[in-house]
Amino acid sequence: MSQPRYQIFVSSTFRDLQEERQAVLNAILKLNQFPAGMEIFPAANDTPWEMIERIIKDSDYYVLIIGGKYGSIDAESNLSYTEKEYHFAVSQNIPVLPFIHSEPGQIPRDKSEMKPEVQEKLDAFKQKVNKHHCNYWRTVDELGTNVLASLSMSFVMNPQKGWIKAGGTDKSELLERLAVLQQRYDNLIEENLKLKDLSLFLDIAQFSFGDDVINLNYKYESRINPNFVIQSTWNRLFSELADNLIAKCVENSVQKILANYVFQELKLNYDRKQLSQLLDAEVIKTSDFEISDDSFVAVRNQFLLFGLIDISEISYQRTSPLPNMSFTEVIWTWQLSNKGRKLYLSQKAIRRENIENSI
Repeated sequence: MSQPRYQIFVSSTFRDLQEERQAVLNAILKLNQFPAGMEIFPAANDTPWEMIERIIKDSDYYVLIIGGKYGSIDAESNLSYTEKEYHFAVSQNIPVLPFIHSEPGQIPRDKSEMKPEVQEKLDAFKQKVNKHHCNYWRTVDELGTNVLASLSMSFVMNPQKGWIKAGGTDKSELLERLAVLQQRYDNLIEENLKLKDLSLFLDIAQFSFGDDVINLNYKYESRINPNFVIQSTWNRLFSELADNLIAKCVENSVQKILANYVFQELKLNYDRKQLSQLLDAEVIKTSDFEISDDSFVAVRNQFLLFGLIDISEISYQRTSPLPNMSFTEVIWTWQLSNKGRKLYLSQKAIRRENIENSI
């Protein structure tokens, strides 16, 4: 008699656990079973939740991965979609195999819940899930290995109906199922290739940004030494520049904005006499300040790395002093990217709790 093949639904938050989900999908495929999850939903006329219900109902096992995020919350139920999927799987008596991160304190900040009220929801969800036999994981490889072992044991200890290749099955129904599986398989392969492409890039979380401190070197009257340094944060620098980058701004103007920012910071930290002594100048001129080349390049590269600015060139013809001669001059411009504009507007927009005080 043929061994049944099982459909296994993989449930988790998505953006923070893409690598982990891929490891679980690979483990399921190694067992020669059928994975199902949001990556491989076929195009259909169903609403998203109706599609999820259908696929969970057709599944034989439900694998739940919990990391540091609670996930997007459904307005109607006030539950995350992951928890909603869990409740539906339980209501259908589908075996639940939970895999919970064993060291939530070690999960990167951008993959953890920051709001206390959402963290409480995540903790309450974990308490519900603890009534099942839970597996714990710390790394992607460990998760894949645990899923492989846990599913193999479940197939033996708690076998389900599954899908059996046999002459007794209605052929038209079998062909329909195979067509759906082929669609899911094709989507899975495509997603796998995307994830491999993403793995070629460095993890953005390892780079300095946000409220991290940066040292800015500056020059006064073209003089620079190691003591000519002020400290700032990436968020403050972005805030300082963003007002001027809604429209295109030439690069030397950006340098002047940063130089003026340095001057204003120095005035906050020193009185006039101290500043004169620091700069060895009786009269302090704003126009004599410059940001150092190294610091300017560091700021530019960091904003580019995080996708906050777009840099483009403008070329135009200039007439040469020599007769019948001209030359092309190129200037570079900065402008906020779509991501940069969203960050800028999120910093500047009036928040609901402050609306009464802002009118």
